[in-house]
Amino acid sequence: LMVMPAAGGEPREIVRLNRLRPSNPLQFVAWHPDGEHLFYADGDQLKKIHVTTGQEQTINATMSHLIHVAMHPDGTQMALTMEQGGHELWVMENFLPE
Repeated sequence: LMVMPAAGGEPREIVRLNRLRPSNPLQFVAWHPDGEHLFYADGDQLKKIHVTTGQEQTINATMSHLIHVAMHPDGTQMALTMEQGGHELWVMENFLPE
């Protein structure tokens, strides 16, 4: 997973995702509204990573078949889409660690 400045420049690796199984590829990457963190799924775990330091955090929620995440602009709510014999949409508030 890499980021590249919008004004141009070299891409920079944030995290190497080759540890993911081919049967469970990366489904999404979503920016946190602070512009400093990204979210992605690693298996059944939702991960949050700081784009500058690379500090990774596992969010305390196991979510099977997570296919998309969207953050509210104020960072207090997250919408999660899961596919388990159909689609489910969850909205969670105030569950993310600081």
